[in-house]
Formats: sequence, structure tokens, C-alpha cells
Amino acid sequence: LDKFDDFSTEGACVWIDPLDGTNDFCKGNLSAVTVLIGLSINGVPKAGVVHNPFKTNDNDGKGITIFGTQEHGAFKLEYDCHLSKEELAARQPVYLEPFNQEAEVSDDYKVRVAASLTHFNQMMQDIIEQISPVEICRLGGAGNKVN
Repeated sequence: LDKFDDFSTEGACVWIDPLDGTNDFCKGNLSAVTVLIGLSINGVPKAGVVHNPFKTNDNDGKGITIFGTQEHGAFKLEYDCHLSKEELAARQPVYLEPFNQEAEVSDDYKVRVAASLTHFNQMMQDIIEQISPVEICRLGGAGNKVN
């Protein structure tokens, strides 16, 4: 019996944002641009993909894809347009270790908070700074904040 013989797409919902960070794209802030894909089955999130085609603003042909599921965890896969087909095929996804909330942190540890580049005000800064010590990273695009 094939795994997909009884598979139904009836409860499936796919979200695709082909150009997350449109405003940043128009301004040339390419590193903030991502492609977002999500899959839920019967309202339960199952898989997600964040593809950053421009790892830097230099448009140097390098990108990164982060993908994952609840059951399998998250992985990243780097892309470089200068690699041969064989080198691209030989790449291996890198498992991303989950954050250990129970681990003891060092005294100099700073919480990094990804905040909006365009929708940010003093009230948001004041609230975030209550998580002392904190490093506020102002970034464009929703998907860009996971990198």
C-alpha cells in the first residue's frame, strides 16, 4: 500500500507569500526579502519553509532556506549559485538545535529580540528594554526575523 493512496487534501491549507518584505525589496534591502510557505492539516500547522534568496544585500548568489516540522525539527540548507549541480546535490541540511529554556545562561548573555524595521516606536522599545539585558535587532520582513 502506497503512503499516498489514502491521503486527502481536503483538510489541507497552504499559505504562500512569494515576496515577504516587499517594501524592503523596493528599497534594495534584499537581505530582508523571503519566500514563506506554510502547510496546515485540519487547522494544525504541519510544515513551514522560509527561503531567503538574498543572504546579503550584495546579491552575490547566496541564499539560505530554513524548513521544519513539529515532528522532525528545523533544518537549514545554504545555497550558492556558483556551486556545480553535483555540489548542490551533495549538500546536507543542518539540524538546528532547539533553544534549551532550562539551561543556565552566562552573566553576559543578552536576549536578542527581532523587531520591525518600519513599525517600531518608543513604546515598543521601552517594553522590549524591560527584558534586560537585551539586544534589539531591527529587521525588515517577517520571514527575515528567523535567520
